[in-house]
Amino acid sequence: MIVLKLIFIIFLLDVFLSSLRTLYFFQLKEYRFDKIKTAFLYEGQFSKYFTFYRVLLYISVILTFQIGSEFLLYPLFLSFLFNIYQTFILGFLRPKFTSKSLLVSLLHFFILSQVLNLNLDSSSMAIVYLLVPFATTFSVTLFKPITFLIKLLKIQQAKNHLVKNFPGLKIVAITGSFGKSSTKQFIGKLTKSLNSVVIPGNLNTEIAVSNFVLKRLPKDTKILIVEMGAYTKKEILRITKITPPDISIVTAVDKMHLTLFKSLNNIFIAKSEIIAGLKPNGKAFFCLENSNIKDFLKFLHENYPLDKRFISASNSHKSDYHYNYISNGFTRNLAILESNFKFNLPFEYLIPNLILAILVADELNVSKKEIQNALNEINQLELNIDYFENSKYKVLNDSYNSNLKGFKYAIDFSQQVKAPKKILLNSGIKELGKESKKIHQDLYTQAAEVFDEIILNANYLKKYIPNKHKEKFTVISSSKKMQEYLNQIPKSTYIAIEGRNFSNVVPFLKQK
Repeated sequence: MIVLKLIFIIFLLDVFLSSLRTLYFFQLKEYRFDKIKTAFLYEGQFSKYFTFYRVLLYISVILTFQIGSEFLLYPLFLSFLFNIYQTFILGFLRPKFTSKSLLVSLLHFFILSQVLNLNLDSSSMAIVYLLVPFATTFSVTLFKPITFLIKLLKIQQAKNHLVKNFPGLKIVAITGSFGKSSTKQFIGKLTKSLNSVVIPGNLNTEIAVSNFVLKRLPKDTKILIVEMGAYTKKEILRITKITPPDISIVTAVDKMHLTLFKSLNNIFIAKSEIIAGLKPNGKAFFCLENSNIKDFLKFLHENYPLDKRFISASNSHKSDYHYNYISNGFTRNLAILESNFKFNLPFEYLIPNLILAILVADELNVSKKEIQNALNEINQLELNIDYFENSKYKVLNDSYNSNLKGFKYAIDFSQQVKAPKKILLNSGIKELGKESKKIHQDLYTQAAEVFDEIILNANYLKKYIPNKHKEKFTVISSSKKMQEYLNQIPKSTYIAIEGRNFSNVVPFLKQK
């Protein structure tokens, strides 16, 4: 009897761990089936989920129905050991506590418990094993209509709140394949004297913007700076219905989220929605040095003929505003708006986005003196890219996200750094679709010319390693092994962190 109870406890623990990991994955992908599909097709989730052990487990469970209930003991212990190993390697993965995640989780476990209650024997236990991912899928699907109705209510409340309580509010909207966060930080800094508020972090969806407006927008706000993200068409347009922009900015338009948009032209269409939502007397700013902006502007002129609201800036092309800059180390001298501005900014590739921020500040009647005063403190901003040195390492931290331009710049930046050894930590670029292999191989080939070692944190990235540089690449997917690796890195090493999933690495390097 004791043995049976022990087996049942092991079974419950095993299902609990498997369920939490599945629920965590669904939440990580924002409960969106398009992003889940992308993760399985292009980001190695299929090979991660359907490992040799997992497939063997499923086969064993199915065999239970044919061979007999006593056979369930073998897949049970196999699964339990596998889950313990995964927890040891990846950590205790579980969804963050939100009202939605709690409801989805409760329904998930309710479904499994009802199946188990049908007949407490090995057959029901085997079915529960097989149902874990399907129970989560069903729970998410069931809550979608409810979530949709709640979202509609929140959006309408946010619209009414802004109309009623912020009648003179100016709204600056920013979108782009990348560069959104740095641009909104720059604009926030340069317009601080006007009582501007930046919606923080990656709160760039309809519900996130609505929640911020309803719960966190200060009453004295005069300018609201909104980042607008999109994974499908019409998403940006819907956000502009909540916060209709007086000023729109498109930073860069590139091959990000290709698995969802399918083509660069579809990305053009999605990003142009920030123009469709622009107020009739508004203005839209573009820097021609940003990725594909010249082609994007051509697309806009074709779809918005005779529209005079588009304002461009460039240092090498015909544009409405011309700028020049020279650099001495991290010190930049910038000529624009018939003025000379001086500031410190380590990362040169961010200058086009700073140009946009300066033009927006000028449009909002911030004086040249106030712009310069803000630029004096621009290096104090907590941008999504950081460079620091300590007694042991030199570190380029670009771990917030990874994109094509940022990755290429990290390689170029690293080439200029003097160090006896250079190491790149990389987690790949997500959602590139069918172009993922070519883009990664090109980037890894360029990186191999600069770095002595390249550490990848996921096994699926192995297929992108260029053959002639294989000896420089290593895959470390375990947090513990990564810690061991970092402990043996020699002093004065330069480390570039490009991409997410290195949350434990940066604090470790900073404390040295």
